[in-house]
Amino acid sequence: MRVKSNKLALRVLSTATFLAMVSSCATAAFAGTYYMEDGSISIVAKTDGNYITQGTTINDQKDAGETVITNHDSETASKNTVTIKAEEDCTANVTLDNVNIDASDTGKAAIHTEGNVTLELDGDNTLTGGTGHAGLEKNDNTGNGTLIIKDDKNDDGTEKTEEQKKAETESGKGAGSLTATGGAGGAGIGGASSRSSSNITITGGNITATAGSNSGTRLVYCGAGIGGGGFGEGNNIKITGGTVNATGGEGNGFYHYGGAGIGGGYQRGANDIIISGNDTRVTATGKDGGAGIGGGFAGTATDITISGGTVDATGGSHGAGIGGGGNSYQSAAGSASNITISGDKTHVTATGGLWGAGIGGGAGGGVKNSTAGNASNITISGGTVIATGNGSAAGIGGGSGVAFVRVPKAGSATNITISGGNVTAIGGKGFDSISGGAGIGGGTDSLGQSNGGAGSNITISGGTVNAVGGRNSAGIGGGDGAGCSGITISGGTVTASSEDGAAGIGGGRWAGAGTADSAGVTITNGTVTANGGAGAAGIGDGANNVSDVGSVISITGGTVTANGGAGEAAGIGNGENDARDAAVSISATNAALDVTAVTQGSGEAITGGDDLTMAKLDNLFSGVVRFFHGEDHYNTVHNGKYVGMDDNNADEHKKTDAHIWGSTEIIRQATPTEQGILRHHCAVDGCKGYYEEFFDYVAPTEPVTPAPTDPDTPDVPGTSDSTPGTPAQGTPADAATADAVPGAATAEEVSVTPSGAQTVTAAALPKTGVNWLAAVGSAISGMVLLAAGYVLDRKSRRQN
Repeated sequence: MRVKSNKLALRVLSTATFLAMVSSCATAAFAGTYYMEDGSISIVAKTDGNYITQGTTINDQKDAGETVITNHDSETASKNTVTIKAEEDCTANVTLDNVNIDASDTGKAAIHTEGNVTLELDGDNTLTGGTGHAGLEKNDNTGNGTLIIKDDKNDDGTEKTEEQKKAETESGKGAGSLTATGGAGGAGIGGASSRSSSNITITGGNITATAGSNSGTRLVYCGAGIGGGGFGEGNNIKITGGTVNATGGEGNGFYHYGGAGIGGGYQRGANDIIISGNDTRVTATGKDGGAGIGGGFAGTATDITISGGTVDATGGSHGAGIGGGGNSYQSAAGSASNITISGDKTHVTATGGLWGAGIGGGAGGGVKNSTAGNASNITISGGTVIATGNGSAAGIGGGSGVAFVRVPKAGSATNITISGGNVTAIGGKGFDSISGGAGIGGGTDSLGQSNGGAGSNITISGGTVNAVGGRNSAGIGGGDGAGCSGITISGGTVTASSEDGAAGIGGGRWAGAGTADSAGVTITNGTVTANGGAGAAGIGDGANNVSDVGSVISITGGTVTANGGAGEAAGIGNGENDARDAAVSISATNAALDVTAVTQGSGEAITGGDDLTMAKLDNLFSGVVRFFHGEDHYNTVHNGKYVGMDDNNADEHKKTDAHIWGSTEIIRQATPTEQGILRHHCAVDGCKGYYEEFFDYVAPTEPVTPAPTDPDTPDVPGTSDSTPGTPAQGTPADAATADAVPGAATAEEVSVTPSGAQTVTAAALPKTGVNWLAAVGSAISGMVLLAAGYVLDRKSRRQN
């Protein structure tokens, strides 16, 4: 009975515990769902939740949980709108679930936000703003809150995994989406007309944002796809995940008035644009003067950082792909500064609109003496970057100078640093007689007046760089008519080429590299190939340099190949018809040096007069310099001295201490009637120097036949020279006999036990015939059974 009583008590206790646990569980809070067809919605976030007002049926009603906005029929757009406001230190959390709002006829934004607002995207959502307003609006004049757009949950409310988000981004399926279109003058996501917008963050989802386009009157100024409205800036915009497609507002023909894809609206700039996350995908397209990412028409761009993801940015006409906006008819165009690209998996494609740089400044021009956009402080440390300029703009650097009456000044480039990654920079090709832009460096004016922008303080220390200049502009350096200074290469693999009249690395046409006080080009290490255009040096002057000083070039290490363009241009130094001599210094003082200089003409492959110094080639590191006329190798310098190297002149191949003699080969074997020829080759890689010497025939000596000896007496099998019963000399006493079975121990094998240890073997146990292990096991089992029996007996007695 006591046992039953205990069982009953246990059941009662278990039931009571379960009921207590159930009663202590908090009741789940369910979100409120509101339908757009039922009227416009106002949401106010307070410290204790969201308060909802809708039409005349709901007035300041508190939601139990997160607020959900949807449509009864998402295929039919509602004209009702939504206002979301968060009080200070509060956040409004709202889910858009297949919302469709068309406010184009209302003069309002489809959704207007103030304060800290977070939007979760479920299904497909479409927002269209009215004239002067954004589709999804956030204006700086209403506070400095943050608008966050995310896609963290599935439609059933469960959290998405990072793997799921990645798969949705790659496939383009499954993610919550938002399509936001502004009215004329408004951004797609961001500011209303004449309003700036900042603190917008996108962490996921499939986002399409398009600013309103000009409706036909040139008095409407366009906004950005994401950022400011017309006359509004776009600042502190972050994209850390998802797929984003942003397009600026399209202007009105000749006068443009366009906005950036991401950044500023008409005549306004952008600051602090950040893109990160390896799975992030961003496509940004500027329109009519707007940059893909950066300033709107004529707007500047500062502090643009890309550290992950795939980014494709295309500028509108006159705008940069990434950087400043363009200006076709007023004064200065948009400049670009502090652009940073990093991350091994980052992939950036930046293409300038007509006359705009790939990465850098927009175009400037018109009927006034205008200045194109300059580029400064551009840093690339990783990833793949493809930057293509358009018209007369640089791939990375200054924009074009565009004019219709007067000559404008093209954009320059300064403080460009590349330390890693795979970078391709292609300058604009120009049109007909109009020159192009530098691959990395300055732009050029569109009237062909050689009023190009300079390239200065360009540093390459790592990575792979391929820079191609357009017509009459350098691969790395100045635009047409402009020089360069402070170009330094200390590592990486660099290939720089130009078309027609400009150096591969150095000055544009009619210009040189450097000043009287500073070097134009300094190479201390790395692998460098520079190809000049027609009449221009590979490294140094452009064709017909008319500047006050010639190029100043210093090479102290690395592997350098410099090819002069067609004509009498040097590989390193002067171009054709230059007014000044270049100053070239070559010495192996920083690293191993291997220089090849080629001229296509009959002049010197390296020009530089008395400033060409070779005395230090053998001081600290090995060094060799080769000179070519086209494909003909005519001279070499190494070991601190010139070495004549005309391959067709045997007299110049002499034994001299200018060479470092290494390997030899027999050219002709000696015979009894003719001497042989032994050739000694110079050990310096690339040097063809050698000298030959004769050697006489030497008759071979007769072989010596050894005298015969008595054969050894053969051993008798089974006998030994040693005393019977003792091992043979040199044989260990414990060696196995010849007929021993492989692997069997011999009688002499001894087991060695460490000192102090005791080894017990089976032979040491008593020979009783008893299985001792079984006996011990049986004893232990018996003791266990005995103890168990005792316990059971005691328990039985107590129960009785």
